[in-house]
Amino acid sequence: MSNSCFWSSRSNYHSKNPFLPKNSGRGRFRRKAIAGLDFGVFETAQSVLQAAGVLTAVIVAYESGHFLAAYLQGIHLSKFSVAFGPILAKFNSNNVEYSIRAIPLGGFVGFPDNDPKSDIPVDDENLLKNGPIFDRVLVISAGVSANIIFSYVIIFAQALSVGLPVQEAFPGVLVPEVRPHSAASRDGVLPGDIILAVNDIE
Repeated sequence: MSNSCFWSSRSNYHSKNPFLPKNSGRGRFRRKAIAGLDFGVFETAQSVLQAAGVLTAVIVAYESGHFLAAYLQGIHLSKFSVAFGPILAKFNSNNVEYSIRAIPLGGFVGFPDNDPKSDIPVDDENLLKNGPIFDRVLVISAGVSANIIFSYVIIFAQALSVGLPVQEAFPGVLVPEVRPHSAASRDGVLPGDIILAVNDIE
């Protein structure tokens, strides 16, 4: 391959394509420091809180699946908690304790089956362990089903609110890499070049 048989574009393509890195140092983000403040700490804390929030949302959706599957079948429940640790707020309804706790790293559903303080007879047919195997499988698998539904709800909400990503089409073929000592390398082709035509054929 020689330089006469293809046309390539570098700077013009890079200036239009936001998905390719620029070689120039201009426009690079530089962290501005303020005396006494370290923005890295704030960014790290924000990332940790965001991760904890996402984890809690996913687990709450998962546990909600277990809860609803049991509740709709009349299976006894004792607790539904968002987060772990010390209780910040709680209320009781239909013999179920609903609570919000201090450590935002998930949540859980409680069943009275193995609770020694429960006054429900151990042979009660509405205990999870005494129910038909199909009902128990439904309760156990409902968590995964709830997460799948939750994922699609998030994707649908994002598509409605933000929209779907659209990448602008650019002419030519991008050269992602050039092997050393290859014909293209000897002819001066560089990674990131865009081949616009070969032998005057676009």
